[in-house]
Amino acid sequence: MPAATGARTCVFSWGGADAARGWRGVSGGAGPVGRVHGELTERVAALAASRGSLALDSDGRVFTWGFNDSRGGGDAYVRGRFGSAIDASGQLGRVSKPGVSAAAAKANPGAAALPEPAVAIASGRYHALAVGRSGAVVSWGLNDHGQLGRAARSAASSRCREGPSCHDGAPRAAWALRAPQLPPVRAVVAGRYFSVAVTHDGRVFAWGRCACGREAGGPLAVSRPYQVRGGGLESEQVSEASAGYAHLLLRTARGALYSCASGDDGYAGRLAQPPPPNEHGELGRLSSAPEATQPRPLPPDALGGSQTAAVAAGRCASFAVDTAGTLHAWGCAQSNGLAPPRDRATPAPLLVGRRVGAVAAGEYHALAALRDGSVLVWGAHARSQTPVPLRGLPAGRRVLSLAAGYQHALALLECTDGESR
Repeated sequence: MPAATGARTCVFSWGGADAARGWRGVSGGAGPVGRVHGELTERVAALAASRGSLALDSDGRVFTWGFNDSRGGGDAYVRGRFGSAIDASGQLGRVSKPGVSAAAAKANPGAAALPEPAVAIASGRYHALAVGRSGAVVSWGLNDHGQLGRAARSAASSRCREGPSCHDGAPRAAWALRAPQLPPVRAVVAGRYFSVAVTHDGRVFAWGRCACGREAGGPLAVSRPYQVRGGGLESEQVSEASAGYAHLLLRTARGALYSCASGDDGYAGRLAQPPPPNEHGELGRLSSAPEATQPRPLPPDALGGSQTAAVAAGRCASFAVDTAGTLHAWGCAQSNGLAPPRDRATPAPLLVGRRVGAVAAGEYHALAALRDGSVLVWGAHARSQTPVPLRGLPAGRRVLSLAAGYQHALALLECTDGESR
């Protein structure tokens, strides 16, 4: 839900108390909701969030803030052993200015050095993506599983396509993602260790640690894009995609909803006892390996017979808004917002009688903007497993967009002409 052309916008953020991650306050109750400043313009058109945050303005500039290392995952774990994280794995896509501390650079948005103006953005756990006006995909950050889709650099400054130390903090158009391998792209999304692109003609391509819609065999991680196929998806035109930790939701032009698992355990295969695919029912259907990695449409009556208008995939929960504005939820009890809290593989209406304009899903939390201008939050950091009103946002402003990160959230609101920065 991008901002209207020419609209003055303000970005707000909230979550924990760590400003370096873009967290300010809590998601519910009386906690503060902080206004994001830094180098952001007042013409932001889109937001993205995972471990860090991204904002795209109407001139095609991409602003980033949050963590810039792989601590807590990625290279912090190597072959099941604690290793050394990369202090600057590069997901900010920019270099700190002289005299600016690393903490200040993380907490304040700055412009990434993209090779061309962008039209779309995505934030993965340790990497980021943008689509240039030419339709080329630009990537930066950690590349340990080929999620950049191109060659990067290792700690020894040698070229690499994947591996524990493979990363690149400079946004570059990936050689593996240029035509004829990948047609012009209009949208991208990023999971924890994989990337997905939706082309102008409605096809879906994926790379990184992902086997969704890929022929069986070979390594799980691939740096070259492949077309996601199966379940009749190849005869559809996909309009929207959303990625969780280890699953993918795809909305088609006719309003159908497909889902599939990435084939990963969410931790790059490092868990001693990996959970089964679709453990919490996040696919919205009953399936297990290997069928879970094949795209399949949800039953026509899954959303009460309505067509899908928007989707959001969290770590282990999923959400869809139908054309009437009804929100449907399924997946893990920690964040699906349903009462009583329990895992659920069948979509169920949430916020009955309320019309939803936008929904976003994070690790164990989610949020929805209602068409009456209010925002509801639930899950971790919301002090409630069922939706509660978010306090702290200015009243009477139109909510243009939402983004839910690892443990924080963002909202894009219209600003008044007289509002000061």
